[in-house]
Amino acid sequence: MAKTPANNRSYHHGDLKETLLQASLELVSEKGPHGFTLAEVCRKAGVSVAAPYRHYRDKEALLAAIAVSGFELFYDCLASALAASEDKTYGALEALAHASVNFAISNPSRYKVMFGSDLSKVKFPELYATARRAFDVVFCTVEACLIAGGKSTDNTYSLSVSIWSHCHGISMLCVDGFLREIAMEQKVVELIDLAVKSFVGQLQEA
Repeated sequence: MAKTPANNRSYHHGDLKETLLQASLELVSEKGPHGFTLAEVCRKAGVSVAAPYRHYRDKEALLAAIAVSGFELFYDCLASALAASEDKTYGALEALAHASVNFAISNPSRYKVMFGSDLSKVKFPELYATARRAFDVVFCTVEACLIAGGKSTDNTYSLSVSIWSHCHGISMLCVDGFLREIAMEQKVVELIDLAVKSFVGQLQEA
């Protein structure tokens, strides 16, 4: 009888990429994006040390794949929030803010790789493209708010980065556990609403 791997993992050849990605995400959760090696990924996945090179030339390429798939999921999350909002201006902006933070809370390891792995946009142009696609959902919504308010759209990009940064800051505080440490974890919704209220003020003054 053939022996099974010690960690009881199994995979078909077509599932190898997903097996490696899931093992990597588990290690990110334990050690952060920079705290493990490709060899550790192999051990966790129950595959040979040569297996990853069928799909990824190195650990950086593996992290890039996680980030790209993460931004694709992030885009889907934001696009769904926008589609579900009856109001495509300020109401949509609030929906996007909540969706953004909730995505990070639901996908902490993936989120850390997306925003905290220092991956080169030159080496991985598809990463920039997928990140920009997600950002454009916010950009178009901010632009719609400005147009609806009869404001100039000249500062749309800067304003979009501002609200993106607000949400990202709250997201990282959640993902890193800081809000839990200061007993604010149950007030995430309130923090998002305050951030949106502050940002809407910026839009109305633009």
